[in-house]
Amino acid sequence: MKKLITFIGALLISSAAFSQNNSIEGKWKTTNFDNTMYIFENGERFTYYCTAGNCDSLYNTYEAGDSNHLPGTEDYSVSNDTITMDYHFGNIVVSRMVFSCGGNIVTFVNQNNLNYVRLGTNLEDCNSASINEDDQNNFTQIYPNPASSDLNLLGEGAFSYQISDMSGKILIQGEVNESDKIRIADLNAGIYNITCITENKIQTLRFMKQ
Repeated sequence: MKKLITFIGALLISSAAFSQNNSIEGKWKTTNFDNTMYIFENGERFTYYCTAGNCDSLYNTYEAGDSNHLPGTEDYSVSNDTITMDYHFGNIVVSRMVFSCGGNIVTFVNQNNLNYVRLGTNLEDCNSASINEDDQNNFTQIYPNPASSDLNLLGEGAFSYQISDMSGKILIQGEVNESDKIRIADLNAGIYNITCITENKIQTLRFMKQ
């Protein structure tokens, strides 16, 4: 049975466990477009815009399929941790989804780590939230955390990695072997994600750069 533990300052997020809380259903905003909201419901994605006032309060009044969304919808389907979505005109997106912050943040790995945040989520709270952890599923560990100049990686053999900021922008990427270090001295102070990828597993860890 998974344990609830609390981290102050940094989160460790494992994508190996895909629970019923990690669902794309619901209301989401992207981290870089506060004026846009998406509702995922029963295989359809609805798009909403807000141009003035308290957008979150307005979004809370909207429901999937009401007359407030933009014309047209995008079909989607989910299999385990992968979403397939039709952006129309034959533009089909297939992406691995990595959930964090108790299922309130989803990262679309195959879309340059684009992040969606569930409506009403406080990102600052995510950095000290209680999360589900299953250490046996973590194939990589990082230390120290917080870190100032280098990240030490403990993993299983060689794997590729991507370091991205909270907007999903990839800042550093490459390939490493187990016990290698990654230089992060040039990053600004803040919270970052590092996604470690092998042929059959993906894991996202969160760390703090001092």
